[in-house]
Amino acid sequence: MDPLSVALRSIQMSGSLIARAELTAPWGLGLESFGAAVFHVVLSGSGWLRTEEGRTIRLSAGDVAVLMRGQRHELMSETGVPITSFAELMQHCVPGRFPSIGIDGGGDHATMLCGFFKLERQTSHPLLRALPDLIHVNAGSGPGMIEGLVAMADAESAAPLPGSGALTDLLCGLLLVQVLRAQLAVDSRAAAPWIHGLEDARVGAALELIHESPQKHWTVARLASAVAMSRSNFAQRFAMCVGESPMRYLARCRILRAAQLLDAEHLSVSAAMQSVGYESESSFTKAFHRHLGCTPAGYRGSQRRSRPSEGLRAEAVSAL
Repeated sequence: MDPLSVALRSIQMSGSLIARAELTAPWGLGLESFGAAVFHVVLSGSGWLRTEEGRTIRLSAGDVAVLMRGQRHELMSETGVPITSFAELMQHCVPGRFPSIGIDGGGDHATMLCGFFKLERQTSHPLLRALPDLIHVNAGSGPGMIEGLVAMADAESAAPLPGSGALTDLLCGLLLVQVLRAQLAVDSRAAAPWIHGLEDARVGAALELIHESPQKHWTVARLASAVAMSRSNFAQRFAMCVGESPMRYLARCRILRAAQLLDAEHLSVSAAMQSVGYESESSFTKAFHRHLGCTPAGYRGSQRRSRPSEGLRAEAVSAL
């Protein structure tokens, strides 16, 4: 299996459109920080995106911009224009219809789709931690399906039919995969060097063993023996390819797997602990807190209380 597929299959992710924006210059939109990655797709026209740190990028038709941490930002037809709150415009949308916002300045026209990607364990997964805060790709800049996905999402948002909401959510999930593929194609080693461990036959074999059976009592020596390498050579090559030691990678893999069991499979803390190879609840709790910042029980409770994507879309009215 290719490295990116392995990485993405270990991430729980979903996407959803928030609104369609029809804008004529001069226009400016201000979006507050949001609890998910926020994306904008420029369907026509052009504009600028400015982050809260002051970074400014030009957006043209076909561009996709993703703010991976959901950080506060502004969109504008040109610098210096008045900024209108995105949340305020959302409050005037017609209930029961796909949200459409607009600013009529009388000038050049621009159309955008705005949405979010919800990514579980964003602060702990090595791929997500390695990605930049702002990703900027163009639908036609290389091979892939971004352009087709954008066209389908555009059609569904412009003229919603029964099932459009579910379909656009699926399209957004596929869009995220394509955006990450495009980002990694630019400089994959700089963006996420750890996934290249899978390109090394022996390190890749060790990674597969860890992912397939994280509960086993692996040591550096046992992993090295399983892939026919000496302990020292294996440890050195693993660290060079993956960016961290075998035991550190194993520990993170176990905790991420435990979190998945607590969430998706609704296992008890004790069952999840045993499934990933821990025998002591205190050591499991310490490791879980070290990687995810909370206890296993706290994580399990928070996931039960969390809302699905529909709730996040509704929350966007007040949170963006």
